Amino acid sequence: MKTLVENLLVYETVKRWIQKLTYKSKSMDFSQSQTQRAALFWLKNYCKYLGTNPDTLINQRTTDLENANQLVKRKHEELVEGYIIHLKNEDYSPNTIATATGLIRSFYKSSYVGLIEVKTPRSYNIRAFKVPTVKDIKKMCAIADLPIKTWMLCQKDCGLGNTDLLSLATNNLSSEYGTIKTQLKKGIVPVHVEVRRQKTGERTHSFFGPNSIEALHAYLDEGINGRIFRMSMRSIQQKVKAIGIKSKVATNAVPVTSYSLRKHFNTYMKLAGVNEAIVELMMGHSIGKVRSAYLVTGSGDVGTGIPVSKLAEIYMQAYETIDITKV
Repeated sequence: MKTLVENLLVYETVKRWIQKLTYKSKSMDFSQSQTQRAALFWLKNYCKYLGTNPDTLINQRTTDLENANQLVKRKHEELVEGYIIHLKNEDYSPNTIATATGLIRSFYKSSYVGLIEVKTPRSYNIRAFKVPTVKDIKKMCAIADLPIKTWMLCQKDCGLGNTDLLSLATNNLSSEYGTIKTQLKKGIVPVHVEVRRQKTGERTHSFFGPNSIEALHAYLDEGINGRIFRMSMRSIQQKVKAIGIKSKVATNAVPVTSYSLRKHFNTYMKLAGVNEAIVELMMGHSIGKVRSAYLVTGSGDVGTGIPVSKLAEIYMQAYETIDITKV
C-alpha cells in the first residue's frame, strides 16, 4: 500500500480540494465544519480501499486520461463504481453512500480530472423506525454497556443529532455556566449544552437532564477527557439497533435508531407543552436567525429574548415526561 498519512491536509491535491470547498461554502469556519470532516473521512476511506494516497491517485488519473485505450482511460470510473458496491455490501445507507460518492467526485473534479458517467447514487429514506417510549428506553439502558447507555440517555435528553453529540467534549463551553465538565462538578442541573451551527452561525441551546447527568458521572469517572463519545457514528447506529432488538422493544424490520431517540425527545417535549420553536432549537434544527435571536440570549449576544436560565426552567418543567426513573 502506498503511504497514506493520517493528516490528509499534507497532500497538495487535498489542499486544493479543501480550498475550493471552502470558497463555495457558506460556513463561518469551514475548517471546523461537518462538511470538511466528512470530506476528509470519505477520501481517506476511499484511498484505503484502493491502497493508495490522494496525490498518487490524481497522478494516476491524469496519466490514464492520456491513454487511447478506453478501458485504461475510464479505469477510475470503474474504481469508484467498485467502491460504491463495496459500501453497499458493508450495509451503508443510501444517504451515506450518496454523500461519500458526491465528495469523491468533487475531489477528482477539483484537480480537473473529473469523472465521467459515474452518477451519485440517489439518496432516499426507506427504513421504518420505532419511536421508543420512556419504558422502552429504560429497558434498553438496562442491558446496554456504559458508553452506549450514556449515549442513548444523552441523546434522548437533549435531542441533538449524531454529529453534534459526537463533537461534544468535556471542555465544551456554555456562555452561561462554563464547560460541561465544570457544570458536572458543580452539580448544575440541567447541564447546558451550547453548540454553534457552522453553516448559519446560529447557537443551539440544549440540555442534559438528570438521567444523562447520572450516566455521564459514571462514564467520565473512567478517566475520559476531551471528546465525550469516542465511537464512530456507524458503531453507535449498529449498537442502538442491536440493543433495541435484544431488549425486545423493537425488531430488525422496525428498529429503534439514533434518529428514533431524537424523535422521542421531539414528541414528548411537545406533548409536555414546550413551544415547538424551542423544541426545534434544542434539537439543533434551523429556525432562522430572527426567531432564534428572540428565543434565547446568552452572554455576548445582542438584544433580548428568553435567557438560558429560563430555557433551563422550561426544560426541567417538562423533563418528567422523558425521565426513565418515573416509570
